[in-house]
Amino acid sequence: MDDVAVIPLPDILAGNDRTIIVGDTIQMNGSVSEMWAGQQFEWLPHIGLSDPYSLNTTASPSVTTTYTLTISCPTCDVVCLSDAMDSVTIFVEPTSPPQTFSFHIPSLIYTDQVFFIDSLPPQTRLKIYDMRGRIIFSSENYNNDFYPVGLNGANYIYEVTLSDEKVFKGKFCVIKR
Repeated sequence: MDDVAVIPLPDILAGNDRTIIVGDTIQMNGSVSEMWAGQQFEWLPHIGLSDPYSLNTTASPSVTTTYTLTISCPTCDVVCLSDAMDSVTIFVEPTSPPQTFSFHIPSLIYTDQVFFIDSLPPQTRLKIYDMRGRIIFSSENYNNDFYPVGLNGANYIYEVTLSDEKVFKGKFCVIKR
C-alpha cells in the first residue's frame, strides 16, 4: 500500500479590481494564507510594475490590465504550487473626455440655434428628454441637426453616446424670445 500525503495549496489573493486615472500609481498588495521558506512570487505581465517579483508592488499601467499573481517554491517538495494564482484587473480611465468633444451652446435660443457638438465624432447618438423623462428627439447618427423649434421654453436633458460607448448627460435650457 502506498502512502499518500495531501498538502493543501495556500490561498493566494491578488486583491480587488480597481480603477485609476491614466498616469496614476496604485499599490498592489497580494496576500498568501501560508508563508513557506523559499516561496517566490511573480506578477504577470511585468509591464507597469515596480517589482514584479514582490508580493507587494506598485503598478502604473497606461491601459486597463489584468495582472496575475503566481506563487512557486523551487526549494519545496510541493510540485503543484505553480497552480496557486489569482488575478486582479486595474481599469485605467482617461483624465477627461476627449478634447474633440464639447458643447458649443449652453442655452438654445428658440428659433435660430441648434444643439451643436464641436468636432462631432462619427456615429454619435443623441437623445433629448423633457424634464419628465419623455424622449422628444433621438438620432442614431447625430449630425448637428436638432433644432429646438417647436419646443417650449424650458429645461431639457441630453444624453450623448459616442461610438466607444462613453455616455455624457446634462441639461440645457431653451429660451423663447
